[in-house]
This record gives sequence, structure tokens and C-alpha cells, in this order.
Amino acid sequence: MTPEKQSAAGASGRDFGLTPREKQVVAYIVAGYTKKDIAQKLDVSTQAIKHHMASIFDKLGVSNRLQLLFFALHHRLIDEVQTIPHAHRTPRKVKRPCVRSRPR
Repeated sequence: MTPEKQSAAGASGRDFGLTPREKQVVAYIVAGYTKKDIAQKLDVSTQAIKHHMASIFDKLGVSNRLQLLFFALHHRLIDEVQTIPHAHRTPRKVKRPCVRSRPR
């Protein structure tokens, strides 16, 4: 199930005053998406996502993403976390230290 469908109806039936768009943003945050990823998915600016996050944090009485995650799970704002697809990012190149063998 996609975050869009997850956010449509939480299992608890309580919405805590969140708008449908804010519920979508909560689902994406819980899934581990960044502000930039969420903005691209919802076709809005990152500034709009920042605004939504501030509003969500204020309405739910949380101050960061981790608290939001626990709140969403405890109050069942989304149905199942396991079925939300995680953000797919391009892996970064890992710089490895240059190991040179010493001449003996």
C-alpha cells in the first residue's frame, strides 16, 4: 500500500486535526523519505513540506521526526509501516583509504 493510501484512513479513526495532505506527509516521514523526496513525490516545494511539518509537529505536540514516528505508531495514524515502500536513493561512492604496502 502506498503512503497516499495509508494516509487516507488511519486505524484509530482519529485525525488529531491533520489535513489530508498532512496525513500524506506523515506517511512519507514515517516511511523514511526526506523533505526533498516528499516534495518531489507530492509535486510541491521543499518550503511547502517544511510548512506542513511545522504544522504537523504543532498539532501533534512533537518536536522532531523520531517523536512523530512514535506518535504515529502509538496512535495508529497509519495502518501498517511494513507495507510502505522506502525511499530509494542512489548509493554514494565510499571513499576508501589508500593502502600502500611498504617496500622492505
